[in-house]
Amino acid sequence: MSLKDKSLSRIIHFLAWDIQNLAQRMLKPYDVTLEQFHLLKVISKKNTNLTQTEICQKTSKSAGNITRIIDRLESKSLVIRRPSPNDRRAIVVALTKEGQSVLEKAEAVFIDFSSKLSSGMDKNTQKALKQAMGVMTVNVTQMLKEAKKRKQFLYGDQDSNK
Repeated sequence: MSLKDKSLSRIIHFLAWDIQNLAQRMLKPYDVTLEQFHLLKVISKKNTNLTQTEICQKTSKSAGNITRIIDRLESKSLVIRRPSPNDRRAIVVALTKEGQSVLEKAEAVFIDFSSKLSSGMDKNTQKALKQAMGVMTVNVTQMLKEAKKRKQFLYGDQDSNK
């Protein structure tokens, strides 16, 4: 089946799946998952330490998911938890030297990956593609908001708007 026989959403779905699969393979030598890599990037973006609550907000992930990911990163000595200097009830998370090293190496691989992914596309095509993806992102966000208002997809109830 050629690309012209597939819907745009189906093409995007399979492309995203292939990209994610390849990214996971690229991270294997660094012993981190794609989810862990993204969390390392979030933690590294701020010079001061982030609380787990701030990490949840920046990643849109639940506290349980963040705790699980941080537990794994901590067991690999890539992050460290310690009491917040500003709020003794809060715990902050920071990269270790090993975590920073892994992140830098993995980021270099992803810079190369991104370059190869867009090879053969001129800058105008890349810009147009980014704009189109931005529009689709806004559209999906709006559809999710509308579905939540109707409580669709939340509990498997497709008929809740009747």
